[in-house]
Amino acid sequence: MSATTLGDLFPEMRQAVTSPRRYARKSRKPAEITPRMGTAERLKTLYPEIDGIFLDEMQNKPNRIEFYQAVYKHIKTKKNQAGASLSVVGNPGMFPDAVYAGVADTLVTFEGKENAYLSIDPQPNQTWVYNKDNTAQAMLVHNAISCTSMQNALKTAYLARTHAGMVYVTDLLYEYTTNTGNPWAKLPTYWNTFLGTVDALNKKQPLPNC
Repeated sequence: MSATTLGDLFPEMRQAVTSPRRYARKSRKPAEITPRMGTAERLKTLYPEIDGIFLDEMQNKPNRIEFYQAVYKHIKTKKNQAGASLSVVGNPGMFPDAVYAGVADTLVTFEGKENAYLSIDPQPNQTWVYNKDNTAQAMLVHNAISCTSMQNALKTAYLARTHAGMVYVTDLLYEYTTNTGNPWAKLPTYWNTFLGTVDALNKKQPLPNC
């Protein structure tokens, strides 16, 4: 199954946003890739109700920080309908260099399989995450094939060790070795239980039954 992008749903956005490189999409030739200049302006023009921008496939090494500083500064000049600056979520999919803490309001510091997430630990090399609110760190977990595995991933996110406040878990699959599957194609089958589990963890209440 190939991934569906905003460009597929809204062809007028193809000049603003390029396709992702993962999740069973074929690589695009350089001549087919449209420059990203003007993306924030075009998105705001087409969809004035948006509240933020998601920067996927973000780099994580310090040699690219000046580029992301410029991107972040530019996006923050744009306002939502309430007059507040757009939020910026960056997705390196792993812990980036500490300098990236200043170029996104939230960083996705994990994107991967549920079994790998259970042992994640920012210590000792990424302790800078503890200097930020937990809402500044997100996780995107896939291959959590059961309700129980979903709840285990969420409980891991809520640990003081992990310090992740923005969470998403799905039972949809992606295999890195074969580049097959698309974990973001639709909502997980346990969506309502997922929402109830997040609410229960926030309120320190018993988790809903699976």
